[in-house]
Amino acid sequence: MGGYAHSRAGIAGSAPRHRGSNRTAAGYLVNYNAACFLSLALATRPPAGSAAWTDDEWREDCARAAVVQLNTSLRVTRSPFSAAWAERDTDLRPLFTGRLGGGPVAAWGEIGRNWARITGIDVTEEAAAAQP
Repeated sequence: MGGYAHSRAGIAGSAPRHRGSNRTAAGYLVNYNAACFLSLALATRPPAGSAAWTDDEWREDCARAAVVQLNTSLRVTRSPFSAAWAERDTDLRPLFTGRLGGGPVAAWGEIGRNWARITGIDVTEEAAAAQP
């Protein structure tokens, strides 16, 4: 896995400012859908009138929160969720590639890229292009 270890997940930094539910009773799909939503939110700007976030801070926080939700999905008892499932989801590609559109890898991009590498998800350009 390219020399990446689970300990690299600490590079993601502190916990996101907006947290999801920790209740496993909600089921893995709630957390998975939240991760997809947060990955898609990477392409948006911070909420109007928010002085709390710059564009990069907003995207970094969304990426961290998405990883938290994916981790929760993997840990829910009897969850059929797997990293292979996430790898095929085009909603998660911005998170896993660290790119918006055809742009370069963003500063916040390493958060999702590290999670993808740790779980064995291919984040290369060829893998992204091969997605249906």
